[in-house]
Amino acid sequence: MTGFKASLDAVQEEISRAAAATGRNLSEVRLLPVSKMHPVSALQEALDCGVREFGENRPQDIAAKAEILGANFASLEEEGAPASLAEDPSKIGGNSPSSAISPRWIMIGNLQRNKAKLIVAHAAELQSLDSLPVAQTLSRLLTEAGRELEVMVQVNTSQEAAKHGVTPEAALDFAGEVGSLPGLRLRGFMTVAAPLATVGEAEVRREFALLREIRDTAVSGDFPGATELSMGMSGDFKVAIAEGSTCVRVGSALFGARDYGGDPRA
Repeated sequence: MTGFKASLDAVQEEISRAAAATGRNLSEVRLLPVSKMHPVSALQEALDCGVREFGENRPQDIAAKAEILGANFASLEEEGAPASLAEDPSKIGGNSPSSAISPRWIMIGNLQRNKAKLIVAHAAELQSLDSLPVAQTLSRLLTEAGRELEVMVQVNTSQEAAKHGVTPEAALDFAGEVGSLPGLRLRGFMTVAAPLATVGEAEVRREFALLREIRDTAVSGDFPGATELSMGMSGDFKVAIAEGSTCVRVGSALFGARDYGGDPRA
């Protein structure tokens, strides 16, 4: 068993227990491995273990890794959502002898307009949309490219000044603007909670519950397809699952410590 496979099994077991504790099934929670600042060699090991998508913070890193592993634009339904893992590892992967298709690249970091073309060229999904000018630029480029991009609206539920995301009060109006743009397919909402160790579980739960309430209002109103809730990371995904998360973004618990000075193509 490889180091990544052992970590993957351990994280999946934690997700399963957290889901079961609130009457949910493991299949209801998508595990998104966050590969930011990890080399292609680490991603190839993950691909060989059945991983079919990766979350990245920087468009240029998606582009660099996609040059080697390829890019898959399949929708969540086509990939068998919410799971991000293939039952048969031989059916997933990139441009290597052990792989049949390329991974989906998911942008989870802040996106600026001048990098939008990299997302259109390589990413299947953007979970961090919080700017109308960026959304309009993406829409234009996607229309030119003849494709769609699945997106989530990032909401700053902690209302920390240093965090990206629209305010909770503006989330539904912004979702309406995004949903009207051609090429953008609104799938749900994303948030990054305040640090659990700093603010405590009650506050983190409040932030996750707030995002769930926004999603529920959207689904019962004009956006029945915006069902996804991307919330929870390595340090708080159990709390997020208890509050209804459909996608947890896990990096260090799977890949280990990040090398911030490394070459992502290595």
